[in-house]
Amino acid sequence: MTIFAGVFALDANRDVTDSMARELAGAISRRPDDKPALTRGPGCALAYLDLGLLPGRGEHVAGDGSRSVLGGDLLFNSREAVAREDDLRSLHEAWSRGDNSLLPRARGSFAVAMLDPARGVLRLAVDLFGARPMYVGSFDGFVYFATALRIFEDMASLKKRLDHRGLLELTAFGFPLSTRTPYEDIEMLDGAEVLEISRSHGFRRTKYFEWNDLQPIGMGPEELSRTLQRSFQEAVSWRVGKQRSVLSFFSGGLDSRCVTASLLAAGARVHSVNIAPERSIDLVLGRTAAQHLGTQHFEHPLGPTSAKLETAHAAWVASLSADERPEFPRAVWTGNGGSVGLGHVYLNPEMVSLMRQGRRREAVHAYLRKNRIELSPKAFLPSLRGRLETCCFDGVLEEVQRLTSFDEGRRLHLFLMMNDQRRHLCQMYEDIDTSRLEPINPFFDVQFMRLILASPIEPFLQHRFYNAWLKEFPYELDAIPWQAYDDHDPCPLPIPEQLNSQWGDNFYSEQSLKEASSKLLAHSARALASSSFPAGLLRRPVMQMAWWMTKAGIHDYSYLLKIASNLTHYASKAST
Repeated sequence: MTIFAGVFALDANRDVTDSMARELAGAISRRPDDKPALTRGPGCALAYLDLGLLPGRGEHVAGDGSRSVLGGDLLFNSREAVAREDDLRSLHEAWSRGDNSLLPRARGSFAVAMLDPARGVLRLAVDLFGARPMYVGSFDGFVYFATALRIFEDMASLKKRLDHRGLLELTAFGFPLSTRTPYEDIEMLDGAEVLEISRSHGFRRTKYFEWNDLQPIGMGPEELSRTLQRSFQEAVSWRVGKQRSVLSFFSGGLDSRCVTASLLAAGARVHSVNIAPERSIDLVLGRTAAQHLGTQHFEHPLGPTSAKLETAHAAWVASLSADERPEFPRAVWTGNGGSVGLGHVYLNPEMVSLMRQGRRREAVHAYLRKNRIELSPKAFLPSLRGRLETCCFDGVLEEVQRLTSFDEGRRLHLFLMMNDQRRHLCQMYEDIDTSRLEPINPFFDVQFMRLILASPIEPFLQHRFYNAWLKEFPYELDAIPWQAYDDHDPCPLPIPEQLNSQWGDNFYSEQSLKEASSKLLAHSARALASSSFPAGLLRRPVMQMAWWMTKAGIHDYSYLLKIASNLTHYASKAST
């Protein structure tokens, strides 16, 4: 299953009306030609759409009328041996017996729902990191759930209230922290969470894995390096299964080449696609790596406003005949999760040292300072100044204290995995109805990441372990130059000169930046004129001045215009 959503009455005597069911089904996809399936039972309804992006089916229907739907892949077993729907059936049958022992075995990224109308039970669960999102909200005696937040937003009958804390965190970090969303009434399931709702027993929230249960593995550097490479190869092989031709999005960095080399080692033919701009290090080093690995390489350089994966994907598909394309050309292998999960970006030795000394507050301040995370008082009403000064710090500190580890220095890394990284993928799943692209992310493999998180953090900082780890791979990955982060261990190989870095001001062409600015000005002008503009949060006169100064080229206040556009979007979906 690609997308699903449902509604469940807490009172057995209440039914889901025809209008509620139609609204639910109508919000599943924004493409008018899509025809979601809709099934109904006593006091419940489930709408779902399977776009066929992955091998196998994401639905199981039992003889007693209970039904499970799956987004993503559970991966209890390798796809070479067992089909995706067989894993789902195993989970459904176990849950029906009251057996909760299977989920700790899952290696994939998934969101799963089981609806049992006869027993009056709804079960929802997500993967260890919650990388495949599941949103839940209670409205007027009904529980709604969906794999995309936009489904809630597009249901006008649901009276949503803005969560100011969630909005402030979204502005500062790019996402709300913990399980928060921009709406008070809607939350995101936490990683490894199971939510069971029974009409006879009420709500029950459990975790099938707790981080304080993770014990150190005690491996030396060489043994850990070899073990991690074997685990990563297994993560790729389990996911690729019987497919012999696949698509991998490719760059000039380390993550995508590790994925691609592992795909080749698994016996797959790899089509690689690079969307970096012309004259960029990313494009040139990606091309060099593709030639070295022998992939069928395709380049589609894009600018900041057109850098949508579906644009490049469509151009790639058009370049191939039907018999040249992979069997599942919309399943896209990515290196998502590698830079944070293995490379430990955003962290440094100072933060780890402070955490080990028990100086968590100072460590959080160091994290926020290094990554320039703050809220601009220019944008918000003066009455919110106190909240602006504490919002970012309080949010990170709460998460660091919640996420325990045998290694005190790992808490900030856990914070990143359970916040930054799981939210990093949300937009891809929000737009999967229009993009028709399903990301395959082996760096989120549960067994692989458990090995990392069960190891002391210091060797991993600043890509030190990652760079040395390349020697474990076939195809001599350490013989090809890569683009490194400025404050991390450098690539020891020479980098071609006079190319643009993705962290530099000239990464995109002047023309493409002008196009991006024009689009932002148009979008933010509509937000500033909208009756939904969040006047209870933002200073409209300041935003209007920022718009005019940006328009006139006096000063670039794009960051303020983005705040106005984003927050107005959420305000337009909330009840007045």
